[in-house]
Amino acid sequence: MNKRLLAIIVACILTLSLFAACAKKPADVTDPTKAPATEAAATDAAPTAAPTEVVTQAPTEKPTEAPTKEPKPTMEVGDLDAIILDLEEAPYTTQACVAEMDDIWLTVTTDIGDNWIIFNFDEPFDGTEYPYIAFKYRMGYGQSIRNTNHFYSINEGSGGPAPTDGMWSDITWISDLDWHTGILDLASQFPAAEGKWKSIRFPTVDTKEGDFAIAWIGAFKSEEDIAKYDAAFNATYGDKLVKAEEPAEEDKEEIIPDLEDEFDEMVLDFEDFEDGDMMAPGMFDSYGYRVGANGSKMVDVDGNIVASISFDALYYDGIIKSGQGYIATFRFRNSGAATNFGGFVFNWGDERNTNRDLFENNGLEGDGKGSLTGNSGCGVFFQGKNKVKVYIPIWDIENNKRSYISTIIESDIDFDAAFVNVKVEDNGTDSVTVTVNDTVLFVVKYSDPGVINKALGYNEGYYRSVQITDASGTELASSASALFSIYKSFAWAGRAHAVIVDNIQIKNIK
Repeated sequence: MNKRLLAIIVACILTLSLFAACAKKPADVTDPTKAPATEAAATDAAPTAAPTEVVTQAPTEKPTEAPTKEPKPTMEVGDLDAIILDLEEAPYTTQACVAEMDDIWLTVTTDIGDNWIIFNFDEPFDGTEYPYIAFKYRMGYGQSIRNTNHFYSINEGSGGPAPTDGMWSDITWISDLDWHTGILDLASQFPAAEGKWKSIRFPTVDTKEGDFAIAWIGAFKSEEDIAKYDAAFNATYGDKLVKAEEPAEEDKEEIIPDLEDEFDEMVLDFEDFEDGDMMAPGMFDSYGYRVGANGSKMVDVDGNIVASISFDALYYDGIIKSGQGYIATFRFRNSGAATNFGGFVFNWGDERNTNRDLFENNGLEGDGKGSLTGNSGCGVFFQGKNKVKVYIPIWDIENNKRSYISTIIESDIDFDAAFVNVKVEDNGTDSVTVTVNDTVLFVVKYSDPGVINKALGYNEGYYRSVQITDASGTELASSASALFSIYKSFAWAGRAHAVIVDNIQIKNIK
């Protein structure tokens, strides 16, 4: 057979094979519902087909089913007539806090700012028919309700929430880690609320990431009905109503803020400004200005330009290292009474005074009741004429909350009548002496530096042992768990209460 004939035969065979291949139906491609019949056919499957081992693997038991949630027990409350909010349906709005259901109660976690939660009723109700709003609550360890944050009424007639008298109220909170019932008597506590009740605004705890829990809330016809509902709730869910937990007892890791070695000794005398100039951030070298209601300005007193500070704060813009001594001097005149803080604060820390908000009420006293400022250090509060309140924030170990020690000093000097010369001398080791017109007003003696393990939110170093004495050394107030910073700082502030200062200088003791 010649080569040409052989080539023709081979070509014919290849052509017949090609036609046979084209005539074959690939079931795995054109019919994806049918699996390949042979191992050879399986190798021709599309590259996105599932691997063989996944198809043949024994499936796990119900892998896609969510775990079954245990149904809640049914409460038996009889013929009780009350309006109970379903907390799982989220009938609330929040501000500077987060609310989440945790088993049978709502946990409200606080953030920074003006924090509150509003509970909205499904339908407005008549306060004469349901004259009480009640709730079951639990406060976490070391938590408290800020005294400037209240319950506020929200009604069809009077509106709200509004800060006017008769539209807000408070209760006495219990912070022992256990559950308690809070009761609001609508007629007596909210006399200005008119029309049907739509909502009620609640305060929340004032510590960042604070724990506040609510198990139930509703409107009731009587205190007997409140007790009846609470008893039924306890009978059904009592085993789940656990106490809040205390923090672990291990030592805290102490936080050290950004520090300076010493004060800038410049003199701040305000003579470069004019009468009526409003104070603003960035106006002063080495000193900061924190705006509250922006009521502070320059004023002309007897031909001198001085600073009148009201609802704002003027402060040394820095925190000085522990152990540094200093002498702060300034001219001072008071212009206000005892209802809101006006004065100066020294040696306060950093971590709970973000942005140096010394014009803000620290929650230790309510508005109109003294409204103290500063969360640590020593405050000097001029209360009109010759009366001065000196206070130091502390951590109340027994009651797990912030508190303060204080004393009222009555001087022979009328601080409203004219300017006085104030000198504050910290020797850097154990005492601060405050002198007015060369007369010792009081002395703060301090010792025992360190952290207070149970002081929630306070992680810097503080002199824990403090004593306020008079000029002769007689003790006026003391504490072994004080929040008197080991660092040095200084500020002047007022809350709807003006203090007038001039010729400020802080000198370092070498």
